[in-house]
Amino acid sequence: MKILIKKFFDNEILSYLFFGVATTIVSVGTRLFIYHVSRDERLATAIGNIAGILFAFATNDTIVFKQERKGWFQRLIRFAIARSGTFILDMALTEIFVKQFPGIIGQFVHNNKSQINLIETLFAQVAIVVLNYVFSKLFVFKNKNKAWNDCFKLYSFKLLYLHALHLIDGWCLQPQNNPWLDLSIPAWLSGLVWPAPRWWLQWPK
Repeated sequence: MKILIKKFFDNEILSYLFFGVATTIVSVGTRLFIYHVSRDERLATAIGNIAGILFAFATNDTIVFKQERKGWFQRLIRFAIARSGTFILDMALTEIFVKQFPGIIGQFVHNNKSQINLIETLFAQVAIVVLNYVFSKLFVFKNKNKAWNDCFKLYSFKLLYLHALHLIDGWCLQPQNNPWLDLSIPAWLSGLVWPAPRWWLQWPK
């Protein structure tokens, strides 16, 4: 059993996912507790994120990415800066879907404020776990395998590029978004842009 546990946590992806779930539990649990006590969505979001960031750094630095103790404070600063982006995203989602436009989610839960906050919290946490892994690999923790690390960076940027194109392409092809354009124009533009990722989005050899 000890060998299986060691192999599990020696696998970076598996250990990151495990502690990502643990971080989500810490963050969401703290957030829901603070909200239950204070009924203040902004305060609950802020404290939940702070608790999640501290827990995530401790586990990522020591267990997931297995960093040396030297330079931990600089990594903490980079980690906090990287997480500030997803923190702002989380706050923005709370402001939009819980504070300003609760009816977007509320229409499905009879406008129950607690359920609206829970659904928005869970949705935000899924997006944040994915983004945080990318930021950690790109900017915070050093990978001993430089070639693999460079490969990961290149592939991540390619995926972001491709996803952006997909969103733009999908938006353009919807008539309600382009009532003044013939659909053949976005399709023509798409035909120029989309072939590129087929050869560009390849894992470097």
